[in-house]
Amino acid sequence: MEKNIAVSPRSYLKTIGLIFAFWLIVFWLQRLSFIYFFREAFRGLSTIELASTFIHGFLLDLSAVCYLAVLPVFALSLQQLVRFSFFKTFLFIYTILLLPVIGFISVFDMGIYHDWRIHLNYRAINYLRFVNEAAAFSDPKVNRVLTVLMIIQLIAAIVLLFVFFRRASFRYPWSRKSRIPGTVLHLAAFPLLFVGIRGGIQLIPLNESSAYFSTSKILNDAAVNVTWNAVKKFADNRETLHH
Repeated sequence: MEKNIAVSPRSYLKTIGLIFAFWLIVFWLQRLSFIYFFREAFRGLSTIELASTFIHGFLLDLSAVCYLAVLPVFALSLQQLVRFSFFKTFLFIYTILLLPVIGFISVFDMGIYHDWRIHLNYRAINYLRFVNEAAAFSDPKVNRVLTVLMIIQLIAAIVLLFVFFRRASFRYPWSRKSRIPGTVLHLAAFPLLFVGIRGGIQLIPLNESSAYFSTSKILNDAAVNVTWNAVKKFADNRETLHH
C-alpha cells in the first residue's frame, strides 16, 4: 500500500500535519452539518458570526483531534523502529472504523438538539438503551435528513482520506544530520498531545463553555465540538449510566 516516495524532514512533518488537518476538516463538516440542519435558527445572523463558531470552537476541535491522534502517533513512532511498513494500513483502518462512530455522534446530537435544544448529554446517552422505542416516536423526515447528512460526512471524509494519504510516506528520513531533531520530534509528540488535549498549560482544562463567545445560544452551541462534548459527558457520568 505504501509507495517508495522521497521524503525529507519537512515533508514528513507535512504528512503528520495532514493527520491533524484531516480530523479538523471532519469536525468542521460536522459543524457545517449542524448549521445547515438548524438553518432556520441561524437566519438573520451574519457570515462573520457563523465563521466565528469555527474560530471560537477551534480549541475544542484541536483537543478532540489530539485525543484521536494519540494512538496513530504511538503507531507512527513504532513504525520508525521496524522495517515492515504497517502505518499507512493502520491509519486507513483506524480512520475508517472511527468515522461511522463520529458520524453517528454528530447526527444523534442533532436529533437530541432538535427535540431538546441541548447537546448530547449523559441522559440522552442513557436513552441509547431504548433506541428501538425512541425510534417509534421520532420524526421519519428528520431521520432521513440526518441519515443523508451522515452519509455525506462519511463519503467526504473517506474521499479526503485517500486524497491526503494515498501517496504519503510515513518514514522519517533518518541520517546523521536528522537524527537529533528526529528523536526530539518523536519524544516531544506525546507531551504536545497532552497540552493540546487540555487546551493549553493553564490550571483548569478545557470545558464546553470555552467555546462560548456570543449572547446567542445557537451560535455558542454551534461552536461546541459535539464529539468532544459527547465523550466528555459520557466520561463524567459513566458510573451513573450503569445504574
